[in-house]
Amino acid sequence: MGLRLQQAGALVLLLVTSSVTHSADPVSAKAPPCDPWAAKVASVQGNVEAKRNATTDWQLVTLNEIYCPGDQIRVGDNARAAIVLNNETLVRLNQNSAITLAEIKNDGPSLLELLEGIAHFISRVPRSLKVNTPFVNAAIEGTEFVVAIGKQQTEVTVFEGIVLTKNEYGEVRISQNETAVAKAGSAPQKVLKATPRDAVQWALYFPPVFDQASGNLATAQQQLYTGQIDAAQSTLKDDNSAEALSLMAIIAVVKNDTDGALKSAQQAVEKNPQLAAAHIALSYAQQSKRDLDGALASAKQATTVEPNNAIAWSRVAELQLSTGDLNDALDAAQRATQINPNLARTQTVLGFAYLLQ
Repeated sequence: MGLRLQQAGALVLLLVTSSVTHSADPVSAKAPPCDPWAAKVASVQGNVEAKRNATTDWQLVTLNEIYCPGDQIRVGDNARAAIVLNNETLVRLNQNSAITLAEIKNDGPSLLELLEGIAHFISRVPRSLKVNTPFVNAAIEGTEFVVAIGKQQTEVTVFEGIVLTKNEYGEVRISQNETAVAKAGSAPQKVLKATPRDAVQWALYFPPVFDQASGNLATAQQQLYTGQIDAAQSTLKDDNSAEALSLMAIIAVVKNDTDGALKSAQQAVEKNPQLAAAHIALSYAQQSKRDLDGALASAKQATTVEPNNAIAWSRVAELQLSTGDLNDALDAAQRATQINPNLARTQTVLGFAYLLQ
């Protein structure tokens, strides 16, 4: 059984909510182990493993590692990953997903097999990719889309472009923000969803508010780090502490609930005005309301109540960069890195500060 998709339309580049960062150079400094190489790892969060072609051992995946045609990658529970294919297609993998890099071509469409789970694709090159799944096959021309495999069906949701879904039982055309569902033994059907972007919520980026956390807070922050929003909300359920309200504010910000974010953050500050995380969360909520001055004041207050909080200083630097205060931003970013050089957030903001200098 096969499902063929044909697309026409513009491509949206990497979303501002994306958590993926990668080098502009698509290959590593050392020579790739194959030619053409298939994919380079752009982001690893949690337990992600790979098995090289013609081998039986699964090995942990590392950032910037290069993989070849025939290699397999699988993402564990409460984890996610992103790879960049040789043809510059970005593939983000949700937890419990598995792919095979089946065939890579420089002058034609490459083939990727999605064995299970959910994958989000952003492809800038027309006719660059084919995706096979247990229920459907997809021939894609430059678009942004997500493929989700269930026990008895596959869903394809398109965010940009026009897609024709087809198998031996029939066909249906879907366009921007529409979904086609192909069940075993039946034609694909168009399904209208009120919030189609929910299909890729797991790929959103949640900025950290704690540089150190324990218990349920550490669990919830880790769940947000890997995009598991529902799990994080379940972990925080019935917790009305300032710490929990700070995380709930961040969830609301990312979900574009600006009023809810501001309310939760203000409650967090009221409950514990000496908690830096509460002021950091408030700064994000204020920024979502386009109150940059208020956001910067809240971030600075976070450094006042906790002078050795690296997340707070990196947040100050981030906001100062957005307002054009480059020198103070660099000072704040350097302070954050001095406090905690092993925190990815501080290194990222410092990098941007140097770049804008």
